[in-house]
Amino acid sequence: MSAYLMLFTMQFLNLVSLVLAKKLQLGMKLTPSYMFQANFISAIIACVCLFFANGCEINFTDTTIIYAFFFGFLSAASLFFTMYAYSHISLTLTSIISSAGAIIVPMLFGLLINNEPASFKLILSAFLMLIAAVLPVIKDVSFGSSKKFIWFLALYFVFSGLSNILNKLYTQAENVTDTLSYFFLTNVFMFFICGVGIICTLIISRKKGTFDRITLPHAINSGTRTVLSLIVSYLSLSVLTIIPVSLYAVLSSSIALIGNAIVSRFIFKEKMSIAAKISFVLAIASIFIGG
Repeated sequence: MSAYLMLFTMQFLNLVSLVLAKKLQLGMKLTPSYMFQANFISAIIACVCLFFANGCEINFTDTTIIYAFFFGFLSAASLFFTMYAYSHISLTLTSIISSAGAIIVPMLFGLLINNEPASFKLILSAFLMLIAAVLPVIKDVSFGSSKKFIWFLALYFVFSGLSNILNKLYTQAENVTDTLSYFFLTNVFMFFICGVGIICTLIISRKKGTFDRITLPHAINSGTRTVLSLIVSYLSLSVLTIIPVSLYAVLSSSIALIGNAIVSRFIFKEKMSIAAKISFVLAIASIFIGG
């Protein structure tokens, strides 16, 4: 399977996961206790799937454990940021913020630290995608009065790109194990991180007398998105062994932005502003130039 086919497959699965996540968010309040429970269940399901997929055998080295710890932390944080964003801004704007971070952070790493070649086409593609990512944010004022939420957007921006950098470093590292074992250990760390979160929120909620327990339909939703995420992560590592992280960041983010805009408009009936429509066109141009 070529890198481009894997990229489009990844983004299609991401869109399915995104629709499930947005439907989960609609009509309910995403509290920290719920978020930790959902990710806790997801980690358990992922560990079981990966264990059997790898022939009931898990291999690990010190290097794999270190990478898995950081990737587990980033995965838990990214899920929390994404679900929190869904409850505050539109699907299109959520995609735009994550796309901007997924482009700029890995591309700077690839060009400045990883010594990847900087072609004119790649720089032009990234520039167009960057404009596509920030234009609607500049025009949108729905979150402008909340300084606390702006800090959240800044963190969401950074975290959106860090996982791609970590995966690229893993593909270049020595003394690492197979990919499935790496993802297994990642979810083991997510299990413990979210377990601690559940205990903390339970202790805090006892003082208030409320604790939001996850329901069975929501647990099934989280489990489905977990399986999709595992497939996407596996394809992501496969693609990163073929193409530079800077090119991967531009192409994957561009495809994601276009797909998310389509889902936002035709499934969730979120209207696109003129700025968002311009971003849509620029993202398409970015794909053709970068590819």
